[in-house]
Amino acid sequence: MKILYRTFEIPCRTTMFGDRDHNDGELTQDGGRWVMFDPRNPAEKIIDRTLCPLVIVACNQILATDTAYIDSKPSEFVDRKGQKWVRAS
Repeated sequence: MKILYRTFEIPCRTTMFGDRDHNDGELTQDGGRWVMFDPRNPAEKIIDRTLCPLVIVACNQILATDTAYIDSKPSEFVDRKGQKWVRAS
């Protein structure tokens, strides 16, 4: 995402432990500065008033996409390396 002359990345990871999920987010800005945060509450750690509203919008989109995928109860998944994973019944 690029805003004016600032570029930043927001990778978010969701890890499932049984029926519970855990989310981690990371904001990487120009110059390599970064902060770890909870995607459900980024304002807790991101204090830049310019970035925070944009990060919140991006995280909401990411979390909504993840929720829709999980709610679809996928039976198989292909990871970034091309490895196919199949749900055991």
